[in-house]
Amino acid sequence: MYTDKIRQLYPSFAERESDKQKGALAYFFGKASLFNQPLTNPEVNQQATPRTLNFEQLSKCHYDLPQDIEAIFAKLGIDKVCRLKPFIDNRMFINVAYGLAGDCKVNDMSKAKYEALFSLAAYVDDIDDSFSRLDGYAYDPEFVRALLDRQSYQRWRALGNLYAFTDYSNVYMGYGTEFNENIVPRHVFYNYQNMLLMGLFYRESLHDFSERISDVSKRIDIVSHQEFQTIREHFIRFTNVSWFQDLTSQLQGKEVYQKQLSGLNVQKNMSF
Repeated sequence: MYTDKIRQLYPSFAERESDKQKGALAYFFGKASLFNQPLTNPEVNQQATPRTLNFEQLSKCHYDLPQDIEAIFAKLGIDKVCRLKPFIDNRMFINVAYGLAGDCKVNDMSKAKYEALFSLAAYVDDIDDSFSRLDGYAYDPEFVRALLDRQSYQRWRALGNLYAFTDYSNVYMGYGTEFNENIVPRHVFYNYQNMLLMGLFYRESLHDFSERISDVSKRIDIVSHQEFQTIREHFIRFTNVSWFQDLTSQLQGKEVYQKQLSGLNVQKNMSF
């Protein structure tokens, strides 16, 4: 699965047994993808960058960016990014839409399979890692359905449009012309994606404030008043300039945005 592989871009994503069996993984920045292919061509060797786990760097809470990722930043005109401090999670956030062909809910059996497939997409699970008696779910079906009820947006559920919002994924699934040609390109990968970026910015900012307060608290006996004052000033500026409770006046946009913030636990992190 593409989303499963792309999460391994993080150096802190430990190599799994299945990866070891396939041999060393390499990620190619250029004209073609060479996932899991032997790097025998000297020209390719210069362009491909194998992922390695650097525990020494991780123990210091930072790591050097791989060469191919630095090349991506260079293409974007960003030349001064040398180190990256990992926040919260070692997985890349998933924002994906699956537009299926045909009517996926023609009878009870197809409806059940469709909803099971959505559960796998929502939580980035692999059916091959599950058990046959779970009817297409990665975990207990009742448990997953109850979890999805809390983390999904159901305004258009009757039409087959299923949306889920977790702390590591925003997943949209549907079928038909309206979903595939209108909702996905015009809403999911424009409006909803921009709202998600704001939510991720809030989460990382709040986590950073929490870390800074934790750091000065460890030095409470010797820390200067100015350090606390600086954090306070930065937080007030953040809440008054960068924080938006709503990004749109449209009802559906408001509802999706609140689901995104809830999935990211932004309101919970606000009370650090």
